[in-house]
Amino acid sequence: MFKNPFTVYQHPKTTKSGTYYRWYYYFYDHNGKKVQKACRKCQTREEADRFVSQLPIPNNLKKRSDYVRDIAKDMFLPNSDHLERRKQLGKSTYEGTINESRRFIEIIIQQWGNLELRLIRPEMVMSFLFSVKRSGKWKNKFTQVLNEVYSEAIWYGCKAKPIHTNKFRMNVKKADALTCTEIDRLFKPENFPSYQFYLIFILSLAAGLRMGEARAIRAKQIVFEKSLIIIDGFIQVNFNRTNYNKKGNDENPKFRIVYLNQFVLGLVKDWITQNNLHGDDLLFTKDGKPIRQELLDNTFYKALQKAGIIPKALPRPKNKRGEGRQKQIKAKIKCPDNRKLVPHSLRYTYVSMMLNHVTSADLMPMTGHTSETNVNYYHHKVLDMTVASLPKNLREATDDMIHWENIITPLYHENQQLALFPF
Repeated sequence: MFKNPFTVYQHPKTTKSGTYYRWYYYFYDHNGKKVQKACRKCQTREEADRFVSQLPIPNNLKKRSDYVRDIAKDMFLPNSDHLERRKQLGKSTYEGTINESRRFIEIIIQQWGNLELRLIRPEMVMSFLFSVKRSGKWKNKFTQVLNEVYSEAIWYGCKAKPIHTNKFRMNVKKADALTCTEIDRLFKPENFPSYQFYLIFILSLAAGLRMGEARAIRAKQIVFEKSLIIIDGFIQVNFNRTNYNKKGNDENPKFRIVYLNQFVLGLVKDWITQNNLHGDDLLFTKDGKPIRQELLDNTFYKALQKAGIIPKALPRPKNKRGEGRQKQIKAKIKCPDNRKLVPHSLRYTYVSMMLNHVTSADLMPMTGHTSETNVNYYHHKVLDMTVASLPKNLREATDDMIHWENIITPLYHENQQLALFPF
């Protein structure tokens, strides 16, 4: 599918006797550098074309193609030149993003792989996207990856101009906050399969954590003498732990510091002590690995059902003979008032309740404050400076945001009976 690598062109040359035109050709080497040379003894376009057709293929020739399949076949693959360029340009190389983008590339190749890139029209792309039953978010991501194919095309000597398509409406419903009554009903020991799940959710509510951050909490992140938790990373889909927060990177990790309520702090301290956790040990694990996000989602959903906030799943109808086991319907039942209650609702609840006591500006440091480098991060002198920069009313707001004693005190006083909750 590769075309003739040499491009012929005419260029004026001026001498003392006047101006005349000479024929030249160029190609791109493997570094992307344009190499230009003259077509010797060529007076016409036909002679120039015949001249370059007889030239040997240079060893340092860069691949050239206008076909989608050739341009996209190595995109988003490990150790590819494309991925290395993304890294140097500061674009995401997060494994989840790369794998998702590669799946889009495979669809693009399947749809238009045998076409020249310049022949793809906006109406072709829109017709395909209208025909697939996917979310608006998925379709917008598809067009984003397709546009990156055009950026990659320059490395194949293809000069196709990017196409412009309309954006699809985003139908993703954001999580909703829980009410105080619902929190009282939800956070009861009997609603959770183990104390560990109870604690990870109560800590997420108390500190406004994302689930990826809660799964990544290590023992050394809790500064008990200052009633603080330091948020410095999250668990990725491949179970690796980052050293930076969401929207951050190694150079700008976007750490943040959050005050913890004394009741929750006591629960965490007892958990760390009884499980003999130290330093880099994760607080919450299953089978030696971070807890899976899917498991947290299902556990939270079942806890909402046990608390009566979401109705329990209906049994499947019996067969014609009146027989059949009582199995639950797999599809999750929505909240009666159509709210979206998921683990991330705990973060929304934290923000909503804190805003009853402090301003949005006051709350910014505890929800996304950027700290200094990872090296100085655990240094208490740096920590003191960071704490001093926080508004003084944040600590009081942390204690007042909700009546913690109504939820935590019964369990906290029963810590001598933690055997009721298998670790």
